[in-house]
Amino acid sequence: MNNRAFSYIRFSSKQQARGDSLRRQLQAAQDYCHQHNLTLDDSSFRDLGVSAYKGHNTTEDSGLGQFLATCASGKVGQGDYLIIESLDRMSRQHVQTALRQFLNILSYGITIVTLMDGKKYDQQSDTTDLIISITIMARAYEESATKAKRLRASWDNKRQRMEDGTAVLKNTSLAPHWLKLSEDRTTWLV
Repeated sequence: MNNRAFSYIRFSSKQQARGDSLRRQLQAAQDYCHQHNLTLDDSSFRDLGVSAYKGHNTTEDSGLGQFLATCASGKVGQGDYLIIESLDRMSRQHVQTALRQFLNILSYGITIVTLMDGKKYDQQSDTTDLIISITIMARAYEESATKAKRLRASWDNKRQRMEDGTAVLKNTSLAPHWLKLSEDRTTWLV
């Protein structure tokens, strides 16, 4: 009997849903299972349009959160595989948080496969592989932290420009249905 594999698919934004990310990640998991004589379980776990930077993908109603609960219940465990595109799909949280989650999954006897680099992590992974995984987790966190910092600075700048009168009234045209932003973006029209 083939070992079971579970895919975990995640991307961060709703815009990516219109692209090829879901199909690409699912196809890669299917191909890996076919090549390695694994049975891909029908219950793939997905977080589509969910950020992993603040751990939103680990809540009990999220895909990864459901996978973790399934592990804790014993329905997934020894000899099973978790297939992900890259470790940054699983977590972009601070490295200590990401590492605990990673090691927790391995502690159930589950093998984690990352398709981007072809790595397999299990309870017997050597020190070099664990160091590589920590480096990948740290890079993912730093990338997300840098993006968040830049975005925050951009919005702070926009708010400051609005306060000191050097910017148009609003940075967005989103408004309640009874309001419309004027053409010059300086006033709201009822």
